Amino acid sequence: ANPESSNTCSSTPSSTPACPPASPAQPCASPILARYSAYSVHDLMIGAVAFCIVGYLAVSLAFSFIFTYVGNTPGSFIGNTLWLACGGWMGMYYYFLGWLLCMTIVGIPLGRQLFKMGRLSMVPFGMHTSYGQMSPLQVIANILWSVLFGWELFLASLVSAVFLACTIVGIPFALQHLKLMRVCLAPFGLAVEKSK
Repeated sequence: ANPESSNTCSSTPSSTPACPPASPAQPCASPILARYSAYSVHDLMIGAVAFCIVGYLAVSLAFSFIFTYVGNTPGSFIGNTLWLACGGWMGMYYYFLGWLLCMTIVGIPLGRQLFKMGRLSMVPFGMHTSYGQMSPLQVIANILWSVLFGWELFLASLVSAVFLACTIVGIPFALQHLKLMRVCLAPFGLAVEKSK
């Protein structure tokens, strides 16, 4: 028997070699390390600074929204927080429609009324609604608004107010729907402001 034949891998033309060719051992690199190894320290520092700036702006805007709109008193803050959590965030729908109407230029007057509805629908606690001296054009606009689709929004707020008032604990929320009833039925000439 040939001693060298015992150290070689036998192979036939119709089959693959019994043992694969030897290859140098390569370390198994982590996918995460391999992904970030292409970035230099300078790039990572720029990314970290940009992340901090964006985070600071996001937090600042959040606190600004909270203290400006959600309420700067404990009662209005708690009430608006519960209101938003229970569906008040859907008031953004009015903002979306308002922006679409404003983009048409001719729909700017209608878009401004939807902005009032959106603000009062999202954070009604701590808000005050009052009518000023209305012009004849605003009176006509309120009549057309009420006849076309304002009465539907008015009835929706009325039903919600009655339902919440029947639960006793929902009376504070029912009072907010009374504010919504005014802006839903006749928004032209109505001012939506923070309570003094």
